[in-house]
Amino acid sequence: MMRLFLSLGLLLFFILPQLSCQRAGQEFNWLKKNSIPIASVDGNDFSDLAFLKEKLKDVRLVQIGESSHGAAEFYQLKTRLVEYLHQEMSFDVLVIEGGFGDINLAWLNQEEQDAKGLMYNSVFGNFRCEEMLPLFEYAKTEARGDHPLALAGPDCQSSANYFNNFLIDFLRKYDTELSRDVEYNFMTTSLLYGLIPDSTQLMPAIKTNERVINRVLDFLENKEAKIREDFPQKPLLVAFTRRTLENYLEYWALDYRAIRLQQQFALRDRIMAENLMWLADVAYPNKKIIYWAHNAHIGTESNSVDIFGKALKMQGNYVSDRFGKEVYNIGLYASSGELYRHWMRDVQPFKDDSIGGIGERFARLPKAINFLELRGQQPGKGKDWLFKPIPAFELESGGKIRFTPTKKYDAVIVVKKVKGPKYFE
Repeated sequence: MMRLFLSLGLLLFFILPQLSCQRAGQEFNWLKKNSIPIASVDGNDFSDLAFLKEKLKDVRLVQIGESSHGAAEFYQLKTRLVEYLHQEMSFDVLVIEGGFGDINLAWLNQEEQDAKGLMYNSVFGNFRCEEMLPLFEYAKTEARGDHPLALAGPDCQSSANYFNNFLIDFLRKYDTELSRDVEYNFMTTSLLYGLIPDSTQLMPAIKTNERVINRVLDFLENKEAKIREDFPQKPLLVAFTRRTLENYLEYWALDYRAIRLQQQFALRDRIMAENLMWLADVAYPNKKIIYWAHNAHIGTESNSVDIFGKALKMQGNYVSDRFGKEVYNIGLYASSGELYRHWMRDVQPFKDDSIGGIGERFARLPKAINFLELRGQQPGKGKDWLFKPIPAFELESGGKIRFTPTKKYDAVIVVKKVKGPKYFE
C-alpha cells in the first residue's frame, strides 16, 4: 500500500506541472490568436481600428475606462479612439468623468475659451496635461464645422470652478443680492467642506447653502422664459443650471449620510448614472455617446460591498440596466510602467506581473497594444480564465484587485507600458 501511495505521489509530482504548463500554453495561444493589435496610441491613420465598426454597429453608448487617471498613453489612446468613433461612426457626444455643471456649461460657452482654457474650466486636475490638450483642440476645431463633437460631464462633484463662477456672474445680470449670497455661501461651504463630519460650523453652512440653492431654483423657475429670450442660442442653459444645483443639494451632505467610504462611492455613482442617462434622454436624444471614465465606474462587476458583504450597485450596473446591449464597456489596463498619483503629486512605478493576471497575460503578446472582445465568449479550451476572478492593477482602486473579465466588460484593451502625463502645473 505504501508503494502505491508513493507511486501516485511521484506521478502527480511530475504530471501536474506538465498539465499546468500545457494549460498555460493553450491559454496563451488562444489569447494570441483572438486578440487584435492596435498599431499606436496616436496617429490619424485609423485602419487598425476598423474592426470596431462591426463590434459597435448596434451600440449607442461606448464606455471606455482606464485603470488609472495618471497614464499618458491612456489619454493619447482614448483621444484617438474618440476621434475615430466621431469621424467614422458618428458618435457625436463625449461625456468625460467630471463635473456636470463645469463641463456642460463650459462647453455651452466654449466659443469664449481657447482649447487650454476649456480644458482647465472642465476637467479635474489629473486631466490637465499635454496629452489631453489635443482632445480639446479637436473638439474646438470640430465645433466650427458641420459635424461637431459635443463635450459633457456627469459628475455631482465639481471638477473645476467654472460653474460656480458662471452662476455668480450670470445671476448678477438679474439679481445682484442673490448673486452675492451665492458667492458668499458657496465659498464658505467649500472652505469648510474638508473639516471633520461633526464640525459645528459645517452643518449650519450646508443648511444655509441649501436655502440659497432653493432660492436660485425658484429664480430659474420664475425667470425661465426671460432667460430663454435672452439666450436663444443656448436652450439647455436653464436645464443644465437647474440640474447642477439639484445635484449640489443631494451631494453636499454626502459624506455625512454615508456609513462607509464605499457607500459614498456608490451614492456618487448612482447620481452620475442618472446624469448620464439624463444627457442621453434629454440633452442629446438620439445621439450616439462616448463615456470616458475610470474602469471602476463603467464595469458591471462591483468590487465594493456594503456592511453585510453584499456587492454595491455602481454606475456601470445602472447604465447596463438602462441600455442593455446598446452599451459596450471597454476596460483599459497596463502591464507595467509609471503612473501619476494625483493625490500625492508624484509618479509611482508599477508592474502588474501577478501570475494569471490581465497584465501578465497580455505582456507576453508580441504587440504593445492589444484589444480582446469578451462579449459573446463561451467557456472552452484556452479561455476558461475569462470566466474566473483574475488579478489586475487599478491605481485609484487601491492597487491590486481581482475581477472576472466576462462579468465586468464587453472588451479590454491592454497597453504593455505606460508613463505619467506631462502636466502644465
